[in-house]
Amino acid sequence: MERILKTWLARIVALCLLTGIGACGEAENPDGAAAREVVEALFAAAAGTSFDAEQNLRAELSGEECLERSAELMDYRAKTLPWLCAAFGAEAPDMRLLSEGHAAMQACEAGRAYLELLEEFGFAGAQMCMEGTMRACQSWLAEIDHAALEKINPDYACWLYCPDSPIDYPVVQGADNSAYLHRLFNGESNACGTLFIDCRNLADFQDPNTLIYGHHMRNGSMFKSIAYYNDQAWYDAHPFMLVASVREIAVLEMFAGCTTSKRDPCYEVALSDEDDLLALAEELKERSDFASGVEIRPGDRLVTLSTCAYAFKDARYIAVGRLRSVWTAEKM
Repeated sequence: MERILKTWLARIVALCLLTGIGACGEAENPDGAAAREVVEALFAAAAGTSFDAEQNLRAELSGEECLERSAELMDYRAKTLPWLCAAFGAEAPDMRLLSEGHAAMQACEAGRAYLELLEEFGFAGAQMCMEGTMRACQSWLAEIDHAALEKINPDYACWLYCPDSPIDYPVVQGADNSAYLHRLFNGESNACGTLFIDCRNLADFQDPNTLIYGHHMRNGSMFKSIAYYNDQAWYDAHPFMLVASVREIAVLEMFAGCTTSKRDPCYEVALSDEDDLLALAEELKERSDFASGVEIRPGDRLVTLSTCAYAFKDARYIAVGRLRSVWTAEKM
């Protein structure tokens, strides 16, 4: 893993230097590249569409038809989200939810592509497909060697993954919010910086609202793709991310994205009152560039991903999600 991480770091540095950047039969067990392919197909199946497909479709729809399409995808994701969570979890999934998710994916092009991929490894039917997916997810997660990452950098906090995007990176937490603005994960000075959690937050995502910052890079790396949530089609293809640490694995269910300023209430981490958190979530949904249908409830934990924007001076773009924990160390 240390060798892989160094290769990844070298690639990021090379991109920075080259592009002049400014402000990641008998059932066989998928592993390696095959496991990654299954994981990527899983997220696409859970979303129910791709960015290109959704853009092309919506270009042909009227405003009312676009609203109907959004409602259709919301209903679809309500069935596939439990499947996605179960795939990364450690407990046996509810068979009713398993069957609903499997049936929904059979009727969806992205879902069928995922199920057909599993068939290539010998997994067919809801239960076997889930079993094969869980194996692939565990193999993929094993590539994230938290101990090796902590050895390289004690500030390591977690790994953040957004499918079909450059976001596949380690996340750190420095002593202050300037420590990693221009410093790579291995400590080298570079304009790319490193994704980092606000120094005011707890590093284990136990705050009501955890802030993660990243640069808006011209080559598309780091957090540039966060700003793409200003497009409904991008959201529809990327409604879920994954947060993985040594203590917890959680699906991040995106529910709002908008342009704002650094004085926005979303940058407040001390939201101890549940009513304040719920009010903030509702406000963010009202301002959001996309419709998600996600309902925020008392006790939910939010994660706010923030990057620079250029609509006005000191503008920011934020994409906000709700954490759905699927595994914690206490359960093991």
